[in-house]
Amino acid sequence: MEAEKFTFKYRGDLEYIDFDTLYTSQLHFAEFIREVKNSLAPDYDLKIKLRALPPASFPIELFIDFKQVTNLITSGQDILNNVGGIAGSVVVIIELYKHLKGKKSSKEEIGENNTTNIYNVKGDVFVIDSSIYSAIKSNPNIQSELKNVFDKVDKDDDVESIQLLDSSNEELSSILKNEFEYFDVKDNLFEDTEGIEREKYKLIEFANLNIFKVVFSKGFKWQFYYKGIKINAEIEDNDYLIKVVKGSMSFSNGDILVCDLAIKQVYNEFAGTYENKEYKVTKVHKRILRAEQLNLED
Repeated sequence: MEAEKFTFKYRGDLEYIDFDTLYTSQLHFAEFIREVKNSLAPDYDLKIKLRALPPASFPIELFIDFKQVTNLITSGQDILNNVGGIAGSVVVIIELYKHLKGKKSSKEEIGENNTTNIYNVKGDVFVIDSSIYSAIKSNPNIQSELKNVFDKVDKDDDVESIQLLDSSNEELSSILKNEFEYFDVKDNLFEDTEGIEREKYKLIEFANLNIFKVVFSKGFKWQFYYKGIKINAEIEDNDYLIKVVKGSMSFSNGDILVCDLAIKQVYNEFAGTYENKEYKVTKVHKRILRAEQLNLED
């Protein structure tokens, strides 16, 4: 299979380009290409080569070189033949993001000849090869690497647009500055989260929190270690706080509060799991001094 070539061009009034923008965006774009390849053509090895830059110019010419690594091709062959290989798949994914404009699709339906029809919130349809769409949905790294590319270039005021060109310097895709935000989205655009709670609270009764820092003012957060992780938590047990403020007890680092701990969890669509975002101590049952903790198990 011949190497595919296309050009990633930073457009604007550019004689120089910020090194961090160039390095970071190209690093993540290369990883984006690899993730597309991993999903669509896992039986091929991939090398991405860069042509040396001419003076005062910032078109990045990428050569995507495939090499079969197994005798039996089990996946990806049809997609490589039908949509112009990995470079074609990359462009299709970018155009899908532009079509959705940072929002989830309003409707999806099976089309003809192994395609899927994707409708945006305005009701416009985008027809995509079902193999590519399946790859996007099943591999969140494709989305996260593309997000990282545009997160970086969006912060560079000198870059006005990104243009992708084919081997004949014909435009494959153009992404304007005001479209960069379509790629820098927090949520997974392609996961069905219907019926999943966005936020929830988990209550841990009689949790052991090792005290690291005490804050005596109400509404401020104490610092603890909980199962090896440093956390900040507000004490909401007013009766206990009154005793603390009155000075009826002293604390040392390593003392343990045995308490009820409420954990606010927010669903991360990219990871497909809940993240702990906030901690609150709703009730303090007792304090165990550091000197009394021999043979104590959490």
